[in-house]
Amino acid sequence: MRKVHFIFSFILLLFIACDTSKSESSSGSNVEKLMSSGKFQCPMKCEGEKSYDSAGACPDCRMELKKIK
Repeated sequence: MRKVHFIFSFILLLFIACDTSKSESSSGSNVEKLMSSGKFQCPMKCEGEKSYDSAGACPDCRMELKKIK
């Protein structure tokens, strides 16, 4: 019985953690959408020196693009 309680608690915690991460990522993308001007680039340089006009995710590695000067 104790084992069942532990497994149920673990699964519940897993669902809560997954739900929280979705909320944080969506609020982070809203902030980046507000950044209207500038050039953005992948921090891992997946596509070399390629830059983008708007914030978002890298099409290769899915990391958030960083603003460059």
